[in-house]
Amino acid sequence: MNVSQRVAELSAVVARLKRQLAKQAEDIAVLQMVSTYFAKNPKYADLRSCLSTSTAPPLKRITVALNVSRCGYYAWRNTGTSPSERKLKRNERDAKVKAEFDASKQRDGACRILVELADNGEKADIKTIADCIRRQNLVLKAARKFKVTTNIEHRLPVAPNLFGQDFTASAPNPKWVSNITYLETCEGWLYLAVIKDPYSRAVVGCSMNSSMTAELLCNALTMA
Repeated sequence: MNVSQRVAELSAVVARLKRQLAKQAEDIAVLQMVSTYFAKNPKYADLRSCLSTSTAPPLKRITVALNVSRCGYYAWRNTGTSPSERKLKRNERDAKVKAEFDASKQRDGACRILVELADNGEKADIKTIADCIRRQNLVLKAARKFKVTTNIEHRLPVAPNLFGQDFTASAPNPKWVSNITYLETCEGWLYLAVIKDPYSRAVVGCSMNSSMTAELLCNALTMA
C-alpha cells in the first residue's frame, strides 16, 4: 500500500469519526434539553420503566445525568402512586373552597370564604384560601350594579294624594297604602309591590316580578 492510499483511508476514517462526533454532539444537546425538563417535571414512573431493562445503567448514573433526586425516586417508589397525606388534605381544602365559591354564585373572594369556613370549623389563613382559589382558577363574578329607575323629573300625570298624609284608620279596609321596592334575592334583583291596611298594619296584598310594570301592582291589588 502506497502512501497516497494510506492517506485516503485515514481521511475516510477521520471523516467518519467527525460525522459520529457531530451526531453524538446532537444527542448530548437533546439529552441536556430533556434533563432540564426532567429536573423540573420528574416522572419517576418513566425512570422505573427504564431501570427495568437488562441493559440499564446504575440508578446513580441515571439520576446524575438527568439531574433528578435519587432520594425523591426512592420516596416515590416506597409510597407508590398514592398521594401523600399533605396532598390529600390540600385536595380536601380545595373541595371545600370550591363548594363555598359555588354557593356564593362565584361572588365571594378569599376573605368571605375564610369566614364561611371558620363558621364551619375549618381553620385556615387568608393566604392558604387565596392559593386554593388561584390553584383552581376560580374567577370572581363582578356583581352587576343595580340601576335606579326612579325618575321624579318626568312630565306624566300624577294622581292626587287623597289621604293628605293622614294614614290613620278607624276600621279595616277604608284605606290601603302601597309601595314598591327592590330586593336582591338568590334569583337576582326583584321588584316587590306591597299593599298594607293602615288599621291593622297587615299586608293584604303583595307581588314580585323581575320588572316594574303595571302588572306588578295590579297583581298585588288583585290579591288584596
